[in-house]
Amino acid sequence: QISQECDCGKLASMILNPSEIKYEKIVTNMTRFKKNLGSVVKKSIEKMKRFRKKQNGGSSNSGKKATDGNEEPSVTEKWTFACEEKKVPVVACVNSKSGGLKGEEVLASFYKYLNPLQVVSVIHEGLGALNKFKDFPKWRIVVAGGDGTIASVLNYVYDTLKPKYYPEVSLIPLGTGNDLSQVLGWGKTISDTDVYDYLLNLEGRSMMTLLDRWKVTLTYQRQEKVWQGLKREAKVKTVVESSYMYNYLGLGIDAKITKDFHTLREQYPSLFSSRLLNKFIYSQAGTRELIMGACRNMHQKIKLFCNDKEIALPYIEGLTVINITSQAGGTDYWGNHLPEIRGFSHQSISDQVIEAVGVSGTLHIGQCMIGLDGGLRLCQGNSIRIQVDPKQNVPIQIDGEPLMKQDGIATIDIKFDQQVKMTKQVMSNATAMEKKCYDVISWAREKKPHHRRTSKNYRECVGKEI
Repeated sequence: QISQECDCGKLASMILNPSEIKYEKIVTNMTRFKKNLGSVVKKSIEKMKRFRKKQNGGSSNSGKKATDGNEEPSVTEKWTFACEEKKVPVVACVNSKSGGLKGEEVLASFYKYLNPLQVVSVIHEGLGALNKFKDFPKWRIVVAGGDGTIASVLNYVYDTLKPKYYPEVSLIPLGTGNDLSQVLGWGKTISDTDVYDYLLNLEGRSMMTLLDRWKVTLTYQRQEKVWQGLKREAKVKTVVESSYMYNYLGLGIDAKITKDFHTLREQYPSLFSSRLLNKFIYSQAGTRELIMGACRNMHQKIKLFCNDKEIALPYIEGLTVINITSQAGGTDYWGNHLPEIRGFSHQSISDQVIEAVGVSGTLHIGQCMIGLDGGLRLCQGNSIRIQVDPKQNVPIQIDGEPLMKQDGIATIDIKFDQQVKMTKQVMSNATAMEKKCYDVISWAREKKPHHRRTSKNYRECVGKEI
């Protein structure tokens, strides 16, 4: 006999029951709004008088927003959750357009196992649906999509939402490269769109880790024609824009290939129906760039500064500033498998240190991708500045997304911003005791993120000893 009450099975600790959710709709200014329903004609006459007065050259207050007696009711939603302290609900943010049809299948699977309130379709609902969890004591996010989707969710959580508790973010790889997913142990792609086993692993085979977030400041110098008396003169206008980087920033050949790929995807979206086909089109864009050679002599178009010291550049056609150990679908340009050379140390995603490497051409990129060679190590430090000749149209991409406004860029400043909480999948044969030790180390890392004894290398050594 089946019980009438559902205990949610093995996923009970991450599912919100309907009885634990309280929803309120708060309406304000309703009384004033009702009073003014009969004054529509009066308002129209007043607006017409103000318009005629303005036409006659008289002063008018029409530019000011009329607030007296003209307020509409504002509606706010309030969500209250009453659940056990041990419960850590999972909120799934799914990009249904990623991975061809797999995105839709993953979205449907999350609806199958979680409360619909915990499932957010990035395309149809938007990230504003996360606002209801702003005051939740503890929760976690699962992002199903590519590197661009991951960056969008992290930016929204840390810049817009600013919740009471910053959740750990786990990944389901649905994009083309999925570099961050590979670094955190979630794999290149998914073989099964049913998320039940994934949620179980999330509960028992994962640990919290920190990821450095870098602020990228772009300074543009653009010429604009302004009137000076009776003459129109050209003046240089400085424009500053900011964004954030989690994976890498590329200039030159790899950014050119990314831009061509992105442009083709926007023009012919039906061609990009699978990850395998996407990789084939990406390789075709690389072959085209090999023939065209639009990014030759890149070292003459830019200057590189690390920790305020200029770095001498060899011949390169591409420059990449990297924060993680994977790029272009799993390529390790820094060469972390190689011994330390020239005083450079191995990479870490949470050491507040960033690296820059160069590539000499498309063939060099191909050699790096199959493991025959590595990138040219240029510098390693806490801040990087790149000066670009504003007359040169240098292609730029951030986390796999091309920067469309590429003309007139003068400087690119990359500085450490903060660390974000991610979830890393641990070894599949980890026992319950091993998982508990990982949780303790992760807790210490969260409390004292800059403490040496809780660094990435220390955690890995402890894990091996366990």
